[in-house]
Amino acid sequence: MNTPSIRSHTTTPPPLAGSLGLADRLISAAEAVILRPRSATPGDIELPPVVGAQTDQAQLRTVSPLYLCSELENAQLLPVAEKLAGLFALGGLQTDPGRGGPLLSTFWQKRNERFTAPEREALFARLFGSSDGSPADGTEARGEEFLPQMVELAGALNHLSSDPIYGRTTSAEEAVRVAAETLASNLVPRAGGIALFAAREITNSVREAVAILEIPSVQAIVGQHTLWGAVSMMSRLYLGAEPDVMNHLDAGRAGALILAWVAEISPSVENSPAASLVPDQSVISASATWLTATMALQHINPSGESPVGSA
Repeated sequence: MNTPSIRSHTTTPPPLAGSLGLADRLISAAEAVILRPRSATPGDIELPPVVGAQTDQAQLRTVSPLYLCSELENAQLLPVAEKLAGLFALGGLQTDPGRGGPLLSTFWQKRNERFTAPEREALFARLFGSSDGSPADGTEARGEEFLPQMVELAGALNHLSSDPIYGRTTSAEEAVRVAAETLASNLVPRAGGIALFAAREITNSVREAVAILEIPSVQAIVGQHTLWGAVSMMSRLYLGAEPDVMNHLDAGRAGALILAWVAEISPSVENSPAASLVPDQSVISASATWLTATMALQHINPSGESPVGSA
């Protein structure tokens, strides 16, 4: 049980800035399609949004930021920030957070403007299934197909780099195309409705939480010197949880990159030659990172057997 905490202290992950920047670009691109301004010219007839490849792609673009946020939620980033802000507001902190004080105050004041933890969990479950393998409560179908489909896609992508000479066979490239198409088809109907608004709001909340928890005086409240060390320790002290912070972070960043690629190729995934859909090395490398982190989080053994879906 102590391994996740040890790893989060001894490993320095890359900053989130790049992943959050990608999230912002994807959300803005989706907003440009889904929230396009309607004509105000007198006499013009307002037509409903076009349903097709462009709208499907816009919806898929919201999935990547939400997946990143879902893994950061599993790492307890937002729950820790919310708990810390509540303790600060109620005078429950025994140590001065320094320049983190005003940020904690603002974060607390905006608590009713954010998606609540249950609302976030319900949205993530609709898209990505339950993180703990618990059965659905019947209120809304969970995306339990996501994980096995994502494993299939990441495995197909990873196979392309397994052998630089023979890895990129026609059959290997076709496996990538089929896996990407299957995953996209599963996600499109789940990524409508409030998903776009949630992606923007939750991403902004994540950025605010990071801004608070990366302040040294805030980290020092629990005797830590890094953002993720503070998240790990505060999870244990304030929430009674021991998240595998590092693996959730790795899965979130790498999975978001893979899902961003799926969104970008989605309009042509059915009709283009499989070879033309092969991504650049960054996505292929992300597939290996995602598989490694997910195998650890889901307790998948090297033979590929997994308890996922066996509850």
